[in-house]
Amino acid sequence: MDFSQFWSDFLSTVLGVALALVGAIKLEKYAQSRQEKLRFAEKEKRSKLILNLIKNELDYNLTALVKIDDNIFSTYNYLRIESWKSFSDGGEIKWIDDPELLNIISTAYSNLIQFILLYEKFFNMKFFPTSNIDNEQGRILANYTFKSKQDALDAIKIAKTKIEKRTSSN
Repeated sequence: MDFSQFWSDFLSTVLGVALALVGAIKLEKYAQSRQEKLRFAEKEKRSKLILNLIKNELDYNLTALVKIDDNIFSTYNYLRIESWKSFSDGGEIKWIDDPELLNIISTAYSNLIQFILLYEKFFNMKFFPTSNIDNEQGRILANYTFKSKQDALDAIKIAKTKIEKRTSSN
């Protein structure tokens, strides 16, 4: 084999390896980009699903809170926090990557839980009097209960608006 044949074979081999390497790198980048798009689409799908389920629970609670008017003695309305508890305890809220939105939602649930606790105490005090709560203490509990109800209503309305904006924009 002569020297020119060697260089010809060597250059064609090097060129073949270089082209194969460039092709493999481009193919890998394409595969990574496609995987990233699929992960992002899945994340957005999960996020929307979770936010819609939370919004549905907040809708239910908003309707129930509106029914609890100034005559709290009319009926006992059950309020729901199960979806929020299961999503937060189970780690599903990781799909919602908006800290501001999570803060607004958690504030709504915090206000709702506070109202639930006061509402149950007030309801039990009025219908199942077993403690020594005088009229003044009952009046104070009623005032806190109604203030807490309004706080919960306001926070739920804000959370619903933010959730609707987030789920409609994506």
